[in-house]
Amino acid sequence: MYSYTDTQIKQMDKEYLYNYLAKYYSAPTYSEGNTDMKDRYTQNFKKSIKNDIPVHIWITTKSKIALMKQYSSTDPSLFIGYIVIAEPNN
Repeated sequence: MYSYTDTQIKQMDKEYLYNYLAKYYSAPTYSEGNTDMKDRYTQNFKKSIKNDIPVHIWITTKSKIALMKQYSSTDPSLFIGYIVIAEPNN
């Protein structure tokens, strides 16, 4: 039986979500480290973000998808995990 820490589980979640999205949408259009991700997010998405941080963004002809680091809305230092936000590309 394997025993994983909370940090290891969150990292595995990130890798799983990234690999799933990359399989269907190819490489992300934007990734952390090569651009200001919050600016890219606000330029492309309607849904506002508070404490969450975009990690990767895919822009396709039909969809906009963001892999996000989710933080608590009441405690910005509390990292919850990774989520995916998607919107149609109109």
